[in-house]
Amino acid sequence: MKSKQAPKLTINQDGKVYDLYNLPKDFVIKGSLDLSGKGLTALPNLSEVIVMGDFYCYSNNLVSLEGAPKEVKGGFYCHFNKLISLKGAPRKVGEWFNFRSNNVYSFQYLPMLCSGQFWFCDDNPLKVDENVPKHVLKNIDQLCGITESVRTKLIKKYRMLTK
Repeated sequence: MKSKQAPKLTINQDGKVYDLYNLPKDFVIKGSLDLSGKGLTALPNLSEVIVMGDFYCYSNNLVSLEGAPKEVKGGFYCHFNKLISLKGAPRKVGEWFNFRSNNVYSFQYLPMLCSGQFWFCDDNPLKVDENVPKHVLKNIDQLCGITESVRTKLIKKYRMLTK
């Protein structure tokens, strides 16, 4: 039985073709990177890469964000996957972070948003636990698609922290 190989993923930049599975450390992608709808079950290791535009990896079969870019200056779109955690997500995202329609249970690893945009959380079984980052608690109004019950628990948790 043949093992399924990762699809060939390349980008063209400055007149050169780069293999996404072998990018130099601290490589900067000058625009957006679209890996959506490619049937990926894992991301190439882009954990030392900065994307100056948007990063798209939606509509794949990802169960993890391990390997995601370390920073995305635009929006980050990982909706319609099979994620159960946001571990591996960039620490900072310049615009919105869309992880709707996955199976994420925890707010842990939700990145900081740099421009006051929104986290899109719809259709995830999110629970309020001890792992909710403080930057999320301070910006509850930027969470879109959470239930009223979850919102109430987040507000209560925030009030307990600020006493």
